[in-house]
Amino acid sequence: VAYGQVGIRCRHCAHLPHNQRSSRSACFPSSLSRIYQSLTMMIRDHFVRCTGMPDNVKERFLSLKQRATQGATDSKRYWVESAKKLGMIDTEEHGIKISDVKLKEAEEAEARAEAGIEGGSTE
Repeated sequence: VAYGQVGIRCRHCAHLPHNQRSSRSACFPSSLSRIYQSLTMMIRDHFVRCTGMPDNVKERFLSLKQRATQGATDSKRYWVESAKKLGMIDTEEHGIKISDVKLKEAEEAEARAEAGIEGGSTE
């Protein structure tokens, strides 16, 4: 794991100390093409054991999981394309990162929001 590397974590137990979370509560895929695999492993190994997930959410998850079919290549493609639209890129040494252009856009949007300026127009 490197500074700035994109990771995925469970929203239900992220606030808990590491030793109170079940396995695979977070992952750092090495490439865009491995996001799908990382998520399926999290779904299979973590969510059923997550100590922070509310019971009603876990019941709904298990119900949906029973009806789900194996992922198709379209699902894998969806995750890669969605990540690219968000500005994620593969790097040779540090897995997935957010492109410098997207980081700059996000920083500018945050600065505008803090200043109370809507949109990016200067009119």
